[in-house]
Amino acid sequence: MKLLENVQDDWFNFIMKSTRKMMKLPINYHISLQHGEKQKIIERASEAVRWFGDSWMAHIIPQFLVSVILIISGLIINVNMTIISLLLLPFAIYGIRTLGNKAYTNQSKANWYWDSFFNRIVDTFTNLKIIRIFSREKNEENILINKFKLAKNTQYDIRKLWVIFNWMSAFITTLAQAITISWGIYLLLNQEITLWTLFFFIGFTERIYGPIFIIFEQMQAMLINIAWFEKMQKLFDMENETNNGTRDFEWIQKSIVFKDVSFTYPSTSREVLDKVNIEIKKWEKIALIWRTWSGKSTIIQLLMRFYDTTSWSILFDWETHSDFTLESYRNKFASVFQDTTLFNESIRHNLEYIRDWITQKDIEKACKEANILDFIQSLPEKWETEVGERWLKLSWWEKQRLAIARAILANPEILILDEATSAMDSETEKLIQDSLEKLMEWRTSIIIAHRLSTIKNVDRIYMLDWWKIVANGTHKELLKNNTQYKKMIALQHEWFLWDEVKHNLNFDGSES
Repeated sequence: MKLLENVQDDWFNFIMKSTRKMMKLPINYHISLQHGEKQKIIERASEAVRWFGDSWMAHIIPQFLVSVILIISGLIINVNMTIISLLLLPFAIYGIRTLGNKAYTNQSKANWYWDSFFNRIVDTFTNLKIIRIFSREKNEENILINKFKLAKNTQYDIRKLWVIFNWMSAFITTLAQAITISWGIYLLLNQEITLWTLFFFIGFTERIYGPIFIIFEQMQAMLINIAWFEKMQKLFDMENETNNGTRDFEWIQKSIVFKDVSFTYPSTSREVLDKVNIEIKKWEKIALIWRTWSGKSTIIQLLMRFYDTTSWSILFDWETHSDFTLESYRNKFASVFQDTTLFNESIRHNLEYIRDWITQKDIEKACKEANILDFIQSLPEKWETEVGERWLKLSWWEKQRLAIARAILANPEILILDEATSAMDSETEKLIQDSLEKLMEWRTSIIIAHRLSTIKNVDRIYMLDWWKIVANGTHKELLKNNTQYKKMIALQHEWFLWDEVKHNLNFDGSES
């Protein structure tokens, strides 16, 4: 029972070790894999660990002990007959090893094909509306059939190897028995062994090869599990997220400076930032705007230390941000993104999760500031209401307000808003904008926005195009001096900006 308990503990410890490793890997790894794929790697690798534990206890250890006892007994009774009985054992091990290596290579390939097939099934259901809109049901079915055929044919090749293995095991066992019987009869006729010894070694031969082949029969399941375990092992061998800082980050005294920062993503040779220079003073609000794919989100990811800069660095009061420990550094940040995510837990859990010291009074205060308190109190289960995909379906703006409340509870020194008010009507935007204005008070804030209503009152706006800063200034300065900025405002026709703009621009964006 103690051994069984140890196996269960090993299984749990492996799951936790795998999960911790996943959380420490660089962000680039997580971007390259679907969430379901990461879950599958941990799940199947942990199942492999549990299978190995169960298999060792139920099959391998007992059969190994039987084999050792039999060989010792055979050597005691008659060394000569023991050697004859084991004569074909090296050939059996060689054949098993050869077939096993080939089966393992094919099984790894088959696993890849099966992954591709089942991942496509997930994609099929995820994109079901697209498939129906464009009437591509038959095409999708053909894609799945082709992927299945690749996996099935590779798996069939592996099954042929196991048929050969079964024939080989039967042939070697029969041949070994024939050799043992023939040699035993010869020795018996020469009165060198007794009849009892002959019968013992006839049974010995059958029994000694049996456990060996039983052990290797486990290879059919073992190879599948080894392939998954090795996939997890490759992750264990990967470098963790860089965390070489030695000092705790306390607060910003003067400013954050991007000094000639350039960056290229690890997966591409294309430069996505080229000598970017930005200065953000303490408690200042700045905005990053203009072209899509111009590097705005990359700047945020570098600031959050999801990636390291390619050249030069980001300075906090003229100290390199990588000098600080990651935990103390990121602890000073909070963010509200366009795509808010919540745990499939209660509203209370999602809000308490941010900090250890949060009280109910803190939660209610934050939700009131985020204009979400009345909504939560109107729910039947109130704070215990389960949210997320499996439970209550929150509207987009309700999720955003919860995200804002979460950011308020984090009490950050640096706030990041990434398209936090996009894709909503003006009335809802006004409510959320009021909450964000409260959140940004006495905080250093970085805002990414396409809707200029979000950034009208910031201290400085940086315009990005082709991975460079092409202009910067206040809203009024850019409106007066930058043609592209004027056109952006004219194209959006925001009602609360239009009164200010219409006297300076014609309808087409040109100056009056």
